[in-house]
Amino acid sequence: FENMVKCPSCDKTVYPQEEIKIAGAQWHTWCCVCPGQDGEACGITLNLKNGKVHEKLVYCDKHVPRPKATTLESDVMMDHAKSVQNVKSQSKEDAGAVGAIHQNMREGDGKVVDGK
Repeated sequence: FENMVKCPSCDKTVYPQEEIKIAGAQWHTWCCVCPGQDGEACGITLNLKNGKVHEKLVYCDKHVPRPKATTLESDVMMDHAKSVQNVKSQSKEDAGAVGAIHQNMREGDGKVVDGK
C-alpha cells in the first residue's frame, strides 16, 4: 500500500477497480470530468473515448482549448501573401520586358514590326 496513486482531481488514493488512466495520470472514474472554460463548469464525465487531453488536463470536445490566431501568425501570412503578389507582378513586368527585347531584336533585323 506504500505506492498508492493519488487522483489528480481529489488527491485521494485511486484503487485499481475505480481508476481510469488518462493524461498520464490515474483518476477516479467519477473525478475525471471536464472542467469547462472561462468559469463555465461543464462536468461531463470523461473516458478514453470522449476525453481530450490538453496540458495534462482532460476536457470534453466542446471545451478543449484550441489554438487561436495570433498577431505574429497573421503578420506571417500577410507577408507571405504580399510576397506572392510581388512575384506575380514581377513576372508580368518580366514578360513585358522580354516582349520589348524581342521587338527590338526584330527591328534590328530591318524587318517591319507590327505594333500589336
